[in-house]
Amino acid sequence: MKDTPAPVRQLQLELFQRMTPGQRIQVCLQMIDDGRKLVEGRIRADHPEWSTGQVVAAVCEELYRQEFSGEELAQIKQSIISYHQNK
Repeated sequence: MKDTPAPVRQLQLELFQRMTPGQRIQVCLQMIDDGRKLVEGRIRADHPEWSTGQVVAAVCEELYRQEFSGEELAQIKQSIISYHQNK
């Protein structure tokens, strides 16, 4: 993001640098989880009628669309939906 003012960005950097490596990893993992939850919440709000499998597949698509081809993503999404239907 590029909307953080320079003094705030500097303070964030200083706080991060004072953390132990374990704390840094914990913060990063929490940020990843928080981001995933935000995407999931938006998708659920936009599509309340979707099943859990459809939501999880859409989250996967949102997060990994640049990592996989369209064909690969379609296969992954179908696999996720099938998995959740068979639970």
